[in-house]
Amino acid sequence: MNYSVNQVIMWHLVICVMVLIQDASSKFYLIETDKTLVKNSETGTVAPLFGDYSAADEDAPRQCGPSMGGLGSRNYKSAEWLSGVLPCTYAVMKVDGNKFVITREEPGTPVKINGFNVTKKDYQRALDGEIVELMNVDGNTTSLVVTDGNVMIDGKSLNVGDTISFVI
Repeated sequence: MNYSVNQVIMWHLVICVMVLIQDASSKFYLIETDKTLVKNSETGTVAPLFGDYSAADEDAPRQCGPSMGGLGSRNYKSAEWLSGVLPCTYAVMKVDGNKFVITREEPGTPVKINGFNVTKKDYQRALDGEIVELMNVDGNTTSLVVTDGNVMIDGKSLNVGDTISFVI
C-alpha cells in the first residue's frame, strides 16, 4: 500500500494526540482520587489539601518549594490579600533592597512574613491604625504598622518603594 505524505503525517498526529490524552487522563485521575479535605480555621470552609501524592505517610512533613502562591498582584491595603496566599507558598519579595520572605505552610495556618505570623485580624488592626506586635516561634517580636497606606514591618515598607521584585 502506498500512503501519501499527508496520510502519514495525519497518523502521526493521531498517535500523538492519543498519547497526550492518555497521559493527561491518568494525571487527572490521580488528582481527583487523592484529596484530603481540611477545614480552614480562619474561614471555616473545607477545601482539598494538595500535596505530594507519592508520599505513603500522610503525617510526613510537606515538601514545599519556591512558589508565588497567589502573590502576583496583591492589594496590600486590605487584609483580604492574606486569604489569597496559597498553601505551600514560599516567595521572596524585595522592596528597595529589603527582603520579605512570605510563606504559608498548610491551609488554615497564618501567613508568615519573615517568620512572623500575620493573621487577617492582626493585619486589619494595623490597617485601622494600631501598632500590632507580631511574634515568631522563637518569641521574637516585631511591629506591623500602616501609615497612609504604607505597610511597615520592622520599620521596612512592604508595599511602597522604587523597586519591588519577587524572587521564587
